[in-house]
Amino acid sequence: MPLAIRQLFQETYRECLSPKGRRGCYMINAVHELVPHDSTVETIVQENRQATEDALVRAIRRGQQKGQISRDHQPRSLARFLLNGLWGLTTQVKLGIDKKLADDIIKTTLSFL
Repeated sequence: MPLAIRQLFQETYRECLSPKGRRGCYMINAVHELVPHDSTVETIVQENRQATEDALVRAIRRGQQKGQISRDHQPRSLARFLLNGLWGLTTQVKLGIDKKLADDIIKTTLSFL
């Protein structure tokens, strides 16, 4: 599997932690706290979601071409699955999961590649 995808998950976990406490992900925080009441924020979050999905599609295609990622699933479907897992991970960080649990989530999610 491409190292870049693994690093994305690992760095996201680290970035969601803060010396001041568990921050989670700004996009997910916005989804829960602002999107229901602010269409401008919803547009920003949707654009971010789409850009992240598109970047994952490109990485998955490269990985499939190199034989690093299975061709059992379409790149777009895998990208959506990974994005869902990534945003789920950020939600778990807000619950206070430790690195061992985060690594388990990451390992299992990426095993589908």
